[in-house]
Amino acid sequence: SPPPPPPMLPGEAKVPASSFTLEMAMSRRQRALAVVDMDAIEAAVIDSFSDGDPPLTVTPDQTTLEDLGDGKVRVIIVQAAGGPTVEDITAAAEQPAQVSVTP
Repeated sequence: SPPPPPPMLPGEAKVPASSFTLEMAMSRRQRALAVVDMDAIEAAVIDSFSDGDPPLTVTPDQTTLEDLGDGKVRVIIVQAAGGPTVEDITAAAEQPAQVSVTP
């Protein structure tokens, strides 16, 4: 697990650039037995952005994942200083993509 990000400066706020929900393609039984590997999902999401057109660099410090249960995960990506713009991240997140996670 990566170290926590440095503390924010006074007046600085993390503003989500994009937020979306992923739904895992699993049977009901698989969902009941599955343990969601958030690190693997985060890595797959980051890879999907770097493999996009155009490719974007998104880091683990920019991503937050929340297990919503029933095979669903909410992904929130914030803009980082010197990184892709909010518009670029949102446009990339709106593109159809398949995120593959290997158990």
